[in-house]
Amino acid sequence: EVSRRACAGFISLYRQNVWRDRHVVNMMSAGLVHPDVKIAAALAHLFLGNKTKGLEGILDESDDEDEDDANETIKGLVGSKKTKKREKRIERAKKSIKKASTKRKSKQDAQGHVSFVAIDLLHDPQTLAEKLLQRVSKGGEPFLFRLLILHLTARLVSRHSLLILNLYPFLLKYLTPT
Repeated sequence: EVSRRACAGFISLYRQNVWRDRHVVNMMSAGLVHPDVKIAAALAHLFLGNKTKGLEGILDESDDEDEDDANETIKGLVGSKKTKKREKRIERAKKSIKKASTKRKSKQDAQGHVSFVAIDLLHDPQTLAEKLLQRVSKGGEPFLFRLLILHLTARLVSRHSLLILNLYPFLLKYLTPT
């Protein structure tokens, strides 16, 4: 629990441009090999530039609570007798649903710009990529987490022109149909 909160603090301070130097990025890269999958996944999302992911899984916070509350309000009022007050409540709930959906769409549109500054600031990307590939090749972790780590490893190889001999045969295992 303490390490999750510390990781969430690192991520939020990094995203707010408070801690954005090499030392902090290398400390966060050490968290990529942490045994807790949620911590490693949150940091992998940070290094990949995914802005909405990361903190959601680590602290279990939901952004869709407003929309869910509005849907529940509408469902509770639909079968009731039509009065002015109930009609106003339904209209308010519909407006809040529309507002939440436009907010979500604007967040998705704003994600078009992805920054890989964190990957560029890494001190030893070769060793990190080898450790990540070793972790994925061991198995025992969820499939989506393995794909996320493979995505990060491939991005590290691409950005730093790394040579990792085991990467391509391992990726071939995922690409061949069975």
